[in-house]
Amino acid sequence: MTLAECEHRLCRTCIESTVRNAYLPTIMCPVKQSLGRCSGTVSALEIKQSTSKEAYNRYKAMQKWEKMNCPNKRCQAEFCIDTSMKSMQCPLCNFNICMDCRACHPQKTCKEYIEWFVHALDKGQLEDPDEKEKRYREEWNLHERAFVPNMEEFDCIICYATIEPEGGLVLKNCHHKICKECLINTVRNSETAEVHCPCIAEDDKPCTMDILDDEIRAILSPEDYDALLEKGVAEAERKEANSFHCKSLDCRGWCIYDAEVNTFDCPICGMANCLRCEAIHPDVTCEVYQADLKRRAENDQAAKASIKFLEDQLEQGTAMRCPTCKVVVIKRGGCDYMVCASCQTALCWATKGPRWGPKGAGDNSGGCRCMVNNVKCHPTCTTCH
Repeated sequence: MTLAECEHRLCRTCIESTVRNAYLPTIMCPVKQSLGRCSGTVSALEIKQSTSKEAYNRYKAMQKWEKMNCPNKRCQAEFCIDTSMKSMQCPLCNFNICMDCRACHPQKTCKEYIEWFVHALDKGQLEDPDEKEKRYREEWNLHERAFVPNMEEFDCIICYATIEPEGGLVLKNCHHKICKECLINTVRNSETAEVHCPCIAEDDKPCTMDILDDEIRAILSPEDYDALLEKGVAEAERKEANSFHCKSLDCRGWCIYDAEVNTFDCPICGMANCLRCEAIHPDVTCEVYQADLKRRAENDQAAKASIKFLEDQLEQGTAMRCPTCKVVVIKRGGCDYMVCASCQTALCWATKGPRWGPKGAGDNSGGCRCMVNNVKCHPTCTTCH
């Protein structure tokens, strides 16, 4: 559907979801633009024509719901509330609002909150709204910076040095103060790309909060930051079970492979890697490459190591020889049905033999004869071929 006001094209599913999740009486176009969300609205007729009866009834009922302003003084958005709910979130600032007392008091009952509020008023602890707004703006402007510098002198709890104003950071996630040099060393010496605050928390245990990327980037040199990014990429490769690293010498390229793919064209060095042989052999088939590998293994240590790798794979059961061309085929996931990349013979991984008989596809006179008379070809067979 093309919305009349803003001319954005939306599917019925998106309009349905927008209406179901709305808490404002006017349904706004959900399209995000470079300068923010679209200011167009979805008309009642458009809602009726493109949503389910249940969603449209909710929209009509919402027009009669009680309206309130968010109790967050920095927000004060107007929205509709379903009085049958115990609590809800402001759709703009995400404040959790109690529907009984219309206030925000996480981890407090209404009674506890009212007692606290009266006590705070008596003690003069509640700031003047204008002053509070000013302080909030100052804090927000600080938070918007790449990092929050310390505004007062403090002693770094890592190196015990006295740090002058703006000589350290106040970490955004945990508010711990640390000098720049200690933070740089913490990042450099971190075993993982995800760097935790090195300070001690209030319970005398190590702080577990992450140091934000903006904070790290602001204090590290470009070389150190690039090294951290490379550490993150290497970490992702180690954790990914279906990863394959390019076989070019010193190449950093790698990929996450699918079982059906036999070749990885490295975007870093441009070389085509054979995933079946776990090697680079341009312009020759797997059969020719493996035969040449055997010939060279007598005098070439690298070739000998490659042959040993293939033999180890065969011994461990993670590879098989094609019964037609004798090429070693390595399985990297997927179902039991495979095709030899060298001679195109259909293979059965479960039996480590041909899938079909001598006449080819559909010939059950030979091969693994899977599910002939409803009998699996092998106890481990998943009957997917």
